[in-house]
Amino acid sequence: MLVKVRVRTVRAIIDTGAISPCVSVSLVRRLQLLEQIVPASRSQRLFTADDNAMEVNETVSFSVNIRGVIVPFTFYVTVAFKPQLDIRNTF
Repeated sequence: MLVKVRVRTVRAIIDTGAISPCVSVSLVRRLQLLEQIVPASRSQRLFTADDNAMEVNETVSFSVNIRGVIVPFTFYVTVAFKPQLDIRNTF
């Protein structure tokens, strides 16, 4: 699904099975949000659908425009993550 973040259109997955929303550091860089990354309150180990572990130590908060509805999120920032934006279905 295409969503808007700031003035950019990005491809995102609305993941009904996700526990935590994630974003790749490369997308954070493209969105010019690097200065907004903060250390996570505690280190997290998340697992992908194919059971690969991802260590995450940082978060970034920004709003996503999903079909005209602006939703604020706090994302875990990951280094090697595809897709670049995974939004858990909480709305």
